[in-house]
Amino acid sequence: NEVLAARSRIARLLEQAGSVDEVVDRMADCLNVRSDISDEEILAEACAEDAFTRADLQQAVSALQNGSETDQDRASAIAVWIGSAPAQRAQQFGAYAEAFLTQKGAPRKNLITKAAAARAPQVPDIMVREADRLEEIQSRRRSAVVFLASASLLRLGERVLARYRTDKASRNWLDYDDLIQTARDLLERRGVAAWVLYKLDEGLEHVLIDEAQDTSPDHWAILRALTAEFFAG
Repeated sequence: NEVLAARSRIARLLEQAGSVDEVVDRMADCLNVRSDISDEEILAEACAEDAFTRADLQQAVSALQNGSETDQDRASAIAVWIGSAPAQRAQQFGAYAEAFLTQKGAPRKNLITKAAAARAPQVPDIMVREADRLEEIQSRRRSAVVFLASASLLRLGERVLARYRTDKASRNWLDYDDLIQTARDLLERRGVAAWVLYKLDEGLEHVLIDEAQDTSPDHWAILRALTAEFFAG
């Protein structure tokens, strides 16, 4: 239903780009992801042994273990994660990230208590660096999810719209959106629009706009075409 409701916008997008593949490539560029990226691949890279500095995190664990109960819980989460094999780290990534990031994905303000940090002054910087790394990873994961879902929906949408157009054509039907789109095409088509507007000019003196908060680009394009002569000169 969402695809059908936005079919004129999707059709213009595909016409401008030339193909679904081109639109997908543009989305990948916009989101700064590879078109063949997967969440599993991002996690695998994030959990590889060379993706973090083990010695730094072990140092953080030692400092946190001598802190508050919250520090100790965080130490346990880090120790479990760095002590696991890469494949297990990927499965535990969510719990590990919670030790550094809020539910909204931002680094926690207090990654170590003042008392624990006072005994290990270098650890706060270690914690901040790891939090920043995890924030960037989670951002990449969200971008990948958005990209893959959008690309899939667009490919499916193209097939749905093609079938919808075929079914309408076989019955010689036009729906409401077809009438709007056809009116816009007529008023914007080179060599035709001028003649149409000339014929309308003799009888068109006012335009009454209902639902003026409507955000439909097609509606406003028609209004611009109809009223352009009002302000000529």
